[in-house]
Amino acid sequence: MSAPLVSVILPFFNNAATLGAAIRSILRQSVPDFELILVDDGSEDGSLAVARRFRDPRIRLLRNERNRGQSYARNRGLDAMRGRFVAPMDGDDVSRRRRLEWTLEHLRTHPEIGVCGGRALYRGWGGPPFIGRVPWGEDMVRAFLLFGMPAPHDTLLFRTEVLREHGLRYDEQLSAAVDYDLYDRCAKRTGVDNVRRVLAEYRFNPKGIVSTRGRAASERLLRGLRAKLLELFPEGLDDETLRSHARWGRGTGATDATELSAGRAWLERLQAANRARQIYSPQGLARATGLVWFRCCRNSAHLGAAAWRAWLDSPWRRQYRPEPAEILSFLASGLLAKASPSRRQPQGALAGQ
Repeated sequence: MSAPLVSVILPFFNNAATLGAAIRSILRQSVPDFELILVDDGSEDGSLAVARRFRDPRIRLLRNERNRGQSYARNRGLDAMRGRFVAPMDGDDVSRRRRLEWTLEHLRTHPEIGVCGGRALYRGWGGPPFIGRVPWGEDMVRAFLLFGMPAPHDTLLFRTEVLREHGLRYDEQLSAAVDYDLYDRCAKRTGVDNVRRVLAEYRFNPKGIVSTRGRAASERLLRGLRAKLLELFPEGLDDETLRSHARWGRGTGATDATELSAGRAWLERLQAANRARQIYSPQGLARATGLVWFRCCRNSAHLGAAAWRAWLDSPWRRQYRPEPAEILSFLASGLLAKASPSRRQPQGALAGQ
């Protein structure tokens, strides 16, 4: 049997309600040359029965006798895979039909890129569905790692040779933020980029890792961000500065205009430190910062004109061009804040990304 072009690894644990849709979204991909490795991580809710209903010969089903965790399950899939490329998948999300096609095309035309991701549509995250924006172009994507994950995990496609040559796997000692950890280690060894396409749909799952391990993920991400920031600030950073950086990086809105000004001052300080140490491409960091700052201003729309001025007067306005939908979201957030007292507060990062 010839090796497939792509190995899709889908671990699941108690995803009976959503697993069928996740599997079907892979089986309907426009690129048919793949294997789908399902890893049952000790499910107790009928998920295994759902997986067994699918008779497609491209499916391989592995089982863990007990729950070992997402990283262990994903690594088991990595050990079993045969494809030249590997795509991660979760049991509560859905891949768009051309997800593999678009990322494969980008990797084939850019041999220097080893990891490619894209955008996602978010449903059920505290508001109407929205499409998150991601950085694009290697310099911008690499610089965005200063702020967080450059693309949703379920949109990624890795070159298998990069993972195997450098022994890159999911860290089984981590309980959360394993996607950022692996992506960061990959970025130190290969090129990284995103396509400007919607590749997946993320459905909010109250029992999923994002919900149940949010605090652990935030703490683990803080450790990763601290390591990157120390390259720019070797004299050290206090915990308050680190947490403020992570907050701005997520695009969280400000409480008042003074706090918003403090956010701008910090981002300018980041750029000054990079000019001195030349860790990131200045252009790439400016574009990544522009994306972050627009989110911060938009999620501060309850401040009215102060939020708009913060964006329009910023040095990053020329580096990042918001899409029409983002501008409309900014306007809508401001109008909602005027009409509803509950909206007169900073919005979180997922309130429209």
